[in-house]
Amino acid sequence: MSSHTRYGGGGSSRKKVCVTYTLREEREPRNRSGVNRVLVDSSSSLSRDLVLTAGRDSIIRAWDLKELSETNGEAECFLTLEHHTGWVNDMVLCKGGNILMSASSDTSLKVWDLSRGSCTSTLKPHSDYIQALAYSPVTDTVVSAGLDHELYLWDINALTSLTASKNTVTTIPLNGQKKSVYSVDINKQGTLVVSGSTEKALKVWDTRSYHKLMKLKGHTDNVRSVILNEDGTECLSGSSDGTVRLWSIGQQRCIETFRLHTGGVWALEVDDSFKYFYSGGKDRNIYLTDMTDSSRDSILLCTEERSVLSLALDKTENIESLWVSTTGTSVNKWPATPPEISTNGTGTEDKDEESGCHSNGETEHNISHSRPLLTIPGGKTIVECKICNNKREVLTKDNTGTVALWDVLHAVLIEELGKVDMEEVSQDQRFNSLFVPNWFSCDIRTGMLSIRLEESDCFSAWVMGNDTNLPNTSDLKLNYGALMLKALFENWSEFHGLKQEQKETQEKLEEMRATIVTRSMFLSSVETVSDSIELGRELGLSEPDLNSLQNEEMSRSNLHSQMYECFQDDSLTLEQLYKAFVNLKYDDLAHNLEKMLISSKSEGSGSASKVDTKFFSVPAHTPVVLSESTDCGATLVRFTVSSIVNNHEKNLLKTFCPLWISDIVVQAQLPPQPKMSFVLAKESSGKNAKSDRLSAQDILTVRKVTEYLQGKLYGNEETRDKIEIYCQGQLLDNSLDMRTVRHTVWKSGGDMKLFYKIIEYETPPVTIVTDTGEEVAEDQEEEEEEKDPENKMESSPT
Repeated sequence: MSSHTRYGGGGSSRKKVCVTYTLREEREPRNRSGVNRVLVDSSSSLSRDLVLTAGRDSIIRAWDLKELSETNGEAECFLTLEHHTGWVNDMVLCKGGNILMSASSDTSLKVWDLSRGSCTSTLKPHSDYIQALAYSPVTDTVVSAGLDHELYLWDINALTSLTASKNTVTTIPLNGQKKSVYSVDINKQGTLVVSGSTEKALKVWDTRSYHKLMKLKGHTDNVRSVILNEDGTECLSGSSDGTVRLWSIGQQRCIETFRLHTGGVWALEVDDSFKYFYSGGKDRNIYLTDMTDSSRDSILLCTEERSVLSLALDKTENIESLWVSTTGTSVNKWPATPPEISTNGTGTEDKDEESGCHSNGETEHNISHSRPLLTIPGGKTIVECKICNNKREVLTKDNTGTVALWDVLHAVLIEELGKVDMEEVSQDQRFNSLFVPNWFSCDIRTGMLSIRLEESDCFSAWVMGNDTNLPNTSDLKLNYGALMLKALFENWSEFHGLKQEQKETQEKLEEMRATIVTRSMFLSSVETVSDSIELGRELGLSEPDLNSLQNEEMSRSNLHSQMYECFQDDSLTLEQLYKAFVNLKYDDLAHNLEKMLISSKSEGSGSASKVDTKFFSVPAHTPVVLSESTDCGATLVRFTVSSIVNNHEKNLLKTFCPLWISDIVVQAQLPPQPKMSFVLAKESSGKNAKSDRLSAQDILTVRKVTEYLQGKLYGNEETRDKIEIYCQGQLLDNSLDMRTVRHTVWKSGGDMKLFYKIIEYETPPVTIVTDTGEEVAEDQEEEEEEKDPENKMESSPT
């Protein structure tokens, strides 16, 4: 017996946690990937007939059947349920259509109130993907089954009565399952549960005793679908072995086998009388079979464009129809019966009396329906992606062949490039100027582009601001991962690291700064040192040592331009300006303010231990997920950039947010920048040429290396000589950084070896025009004069 709260426990916080965010539109009214489950509800509390889809894009959608009929399928869904973070694999309607329960690959079960369109409970008993659900309307019991070999029984009445204070529910697993479970059903009375698994057998449990009653063998592959009749006396199963089997629970044996499909059978549906069944699967064909008449062939109703995942009968109209979902994004509505049901089948039936086996042989069937009655069109699904070399942008290709370019930092679509070669586009020079380490990975399992950040490599990508095209960052060293985390969590007030009163003080300082900048005659309002002290007190700044103050009135005319320039620069704090204003001597004030301005800029560019500047935001609707860094990736918290301000989300983040994230967004601390060693020597043919082994940050540019050499070789002396840096015999561009040189030029282990060459400046020759009009170099004329001094004299003017 185990207890489960609605949102898991705090113990998971000790596990490794990753961050995932998805680049998408605010509204996603169309399925963006395959649809694992389709349901029809004619008893909904919403007073309308519904068709619901459970998508691999993690979203549950609901359509109004009347609106779909009136618009020929073009009506958009009127409700989306977005709380899962992985494929929604199954769902069941409970309590007369008022409650929906869903199962997902994110290892969670969710209970939804359809009338409110909200998730009321989240359950996490499973430790792997949850594949199947089944519901008993008599006992209001739901059974869940997953790849963790577990089956759980749930009391819907208990789940719907959970509150914030009463948030624990107890469940007992059905023991005895040894393999991953892919299908499950429960009879109407809720007394029997049957499951299908990779054990290639069906298992039957008594829900009253929680004991396994029997094991039904016969399939030779995974059992993907099972359906019990109402009284639990018979069961239908579909398997990846391509067969459908009918079982007698009382006799504990297979009483009939149907070999209809050329691939695995993944979906089954039956009529209320349990006389007919519909089957579909990998081969895209959908068959209608009469289980009561062995003389009749199965009828090929239709053929889908993609493999069939789910079937649902629609009884809301006079003529029954069949909704079909596939691995594609569209959902089709087909007639549930052929134009005319004839006893003369189109195929040849063989019956093995001994085994009760029915086969349609190899004769091709005529398709009863070639076109669906109605189609709910799906959206585009991303099928391929490629990270560009700048590690800032990602190329994707969708199911229509369209290539698109995405900005990972801003979490937006940049442009659609059309049907072009994605590999050729990725080789564009704009993506290949500098080498940047990987700091994220891509995931397209939901049909949308998701970006995953792991602690191990999130902070690997350091770049110079002038390589990012971000505003006001040209001299700064930036870390892509840290900037991304700050943008994703920017609306969580606790991540600003300031109490309310501290934030108010900061706002007051910023307001004062703006006032000072706009007042060109600022200095005229502060005439003396004592006035400046009073201003400092008003600003809430620390008071300087009075002994160090000079009582002499300051000359505003000489300092006005320098002070105004400083006040315009946001990189200087008012604290710095205030101390400079009152502490420095009169004669040196302008000079020191200038030095402080330069120092502040250099500190801003050289210091990378703090992340305290906001350069961009991401769309407020962007979904963000914290999950365990495991194969299953159990979800811990899901929120949007805007919803993070809600108390519920903030409380969850307090529990599950790992230190490697909070250190960035709360403490604004970054790990040290990576350094690399390299050898620098003068280009020489000698084997014993002197060399220096240097260590520097890996984003050090070649230009900085040449500046270092100029300082070392010439000191403060001005020189017009040029220094060139080579690696592997290749002249390096000054804009390249050491990381790029190592990755693209050096391409070897050990310390990278660089060589420099001094190109001495040569004075250009002076051209002189002779008396005869001939142009000669100055040194050439001197040589001629030395050879014939008389001629020189003769050519000299009188």
